[in-house]
Amino acid sequence: MQILVIGDAYTIKPQWFEQWNTHTIHNYVRSDETYTGMRQQYQSAIDQGIEPDLVVVTDHDSNNHGHYIKQQGRFQWIQRNWHSLKYPQHEWPNDLYAQFVSHVEWEREQGEHYRNHKVKKMYQALLNYCEAQDRPYKVLRFHTWSTFVMPGAIDCEDCAEDESAGSTIASRLGI
Repeated sequence: MQILVIGDAYTIKPQWFEQWNTHTIHNYVRSDETYTGMRQQYQSAIDQGIEPDLVVVTDHDSNNHGHYIKQQGRFQWIQRNWHSLKYPQHEWPNDLYAQFVSHVEWEREQGEHYRNHKVKKMYQALLNYCEAQDRPYKVLRFHTWSTFVMPGAIDCEDCAEDESAGSTIASRLGI
């Protein structure tokens, strides 16, 4: 069985994949990931010819932010963790990144209710994308904050800090 894993690198433990040893794992996990970023990772995997039998989607850190910023008529996707904003970055032009930081600060001022509803819309767009691909997928939740965002996800909060929980998670996935 080929499994595509998309999620946040701070949520997923690489040791878990070793415990899924009877399967081929395509690890498309990135740090500071968001649901929109996960959709992009899924598309990238398909573009690279990966034909997964199962797609595993995880939640992400509640401090991960992502926004499309328009510059010169093009939209650029930027995502980063709130706590990383104060550190130097060299991936995006400074003016573009400054717009991103300003937008993230504005969003945080709007409060948790605003943020949760925005993230829930991003999550629903990811699920719609998964449905459109016509491949089986399962969703794992590791963080309490995402209970509202991800109703119906497989609860794995008890596994979040356990490096040896790979077989437990595999069992919950039915693999």
